[in-house]
Amino acid sequence: VHQMPEAIRRMQQLIRDCILEHEPRLRSVSVQHVPTNDPLRLGFDIVARLRTDRRMIRLHTEIRPGGRFSMHD
Repeated sequence: VHQMPEAIRRMQQLIRDCILEHEPRLRSVSVQHVPTNDPLRLGFDIVARLRTDRRMIRLHTEIRPGGRFSMHD
């Protein structure tokens, strides 16, 4: 996947769409690919604003083989 930029762009869009559909507390969601050292992992940084007080939040997620993922700030 790291060698397929279109697949990465599609993943970014899917993550963003999913957040916008299922997390009504967030707006102005941005998802950016972050290369990892492991070719079997995909990393993404997510930046969004809270609707209530407009604070910005930043999260990092990694998708691993088998559909497993981790998320941290």
